[in-house]
Amino acid sequence: MSSQPNYFIECRNLHYQVDDRAIFSDLNLKIEVGSITAILGPSGTGKTTLLKLLCGQLKPTTGAVIVDGCDLADLSRKELLYLRKRLSLLFQSGALFTDLTVFENVAFPLREHTKLPEHMIRDLVLLRLESVGLRDTANLMPAALSGGMARRVALARSLALDPEFIMYDEPFTGQDPISMNVLLKLIAQTHENLALTSVLVSHDVKEALSIADTVLVLNHGKVQARGSPEQMQAHTDPFIQQFLFGKGVEGEPFDCAIESLREQVLHE
Repeated sequence: MSSQPNYFIECRNLHYQVDDRAIFSDLNLKIEVGSITAILGPSGTGKTTLLKLLCGQLKPTTGAVIVDGCDLADLSRKELLYLRKRLSLLFQSGALFTDLTVFENVAFPLREHTKLPEHMIRDLVLLRLESVGLRDTANLMPAALSGGMARRVALARSLALDPEFIMYDEPFTGQDPISMNVLLKLIAQTHENLALTSVLVSHDVKEALSIADTVLVLNHGKVQARGSPEQMQAHTDPFIQQFLFGKGVEGEPFDCAIESLREQVLHE
């Protein structure tokens, strides 16, 4: 039996640009089946854009995104939609439908993508809400929820179709320490109970390192470092030490203008 790791997602020599700006350049990464992979990096490095590439919402300029052995560029629209049913995304804002109740929000993907009878949808929704500790909020509107509760409802909705692979886009943003701890435990528990492959994009370094199996640090369009949380803590790269642990004194330049202010304003 092979001891080689089994990868659910691979990016091979991926290049992606918007107009003349390269977001990724020759990016290579692998997401191992059954792992929690934390993708970290400074603001503006394209972490959310990467998630969109991984689920086929965006297409690489060159290179390939391989999901479970399939190159997304080779899939028909029908095949891509079928594959997406195996994937799920917890949006950065939660993205609940504000005019639907909590129950209707969680039921939405089941009604859109299955032909299950209503009594089964009801049971599945209540089970998902119970799994995040919010079954008693089923009849509430999203406006009546706290930020942490809304994020947990969004998690319940993202699990409605029993995905194999789930992506979390900044799940801890705007959460107080108690809500953040609840979300951390839910993500870890959900990952284990449902045997998921999980990718976590976050600026919250301490929290991400606490549950990740593998850490990828993006910088300047590439993976600058990869390893376990323990390996990251011992990493000798000054940028890695600065970004993860605040060590060092020099950071990224504040002024990223291509031309000087004098040239741009006074046309000199």
